[in-house]
Amino acid sequence: MAIFYELKGILKNLSGDSLVKEYAEGFITQILANWDEWHQEFLTYSEQISEQVFRPTLIKSPIWDKCMSFKGSGFRNDVIFAFQVWFNAAEQRHLHDLLNSQIEKAWQEKVLGKLDNLIGNVTTG
Repeated sequence: MAIFYELKGILKNLSGDSLVKEYAEGFITQILANWDEWHQEFLTYSEQISEQVFRPTLIKSPIWDKCMSFKGSGFRNDVIFAFQVWFNAAEQRHLHDLLNSQIEKAWQEKVLGKLDNLIGNVTTG
């Protein structure tokens, strides 16, 4: 996700600012120290939830039989196209909606929640 890299870049730039160094250097240093771990945790969770959301429907799908019928030098591209069509079909819209809500929840918990905890620790500590 580009946002992780963009925010990390912004934080690195801020950490060089003299005003930020005076008032928030420790806070930004703590964020940067944890950022890559939070990113990986978010990605791992997103991958797991994606599999859990799509697997049951995908296993039952006739797409497997369709792909088994593909032959020849265009086999790979035919399989890719078939899966793109399957994943983008209106019948899977509810799965995408469910996945999006779960990923938004993960963003809240695994990234923003940790930032919130860090802010709480800084302001009370």
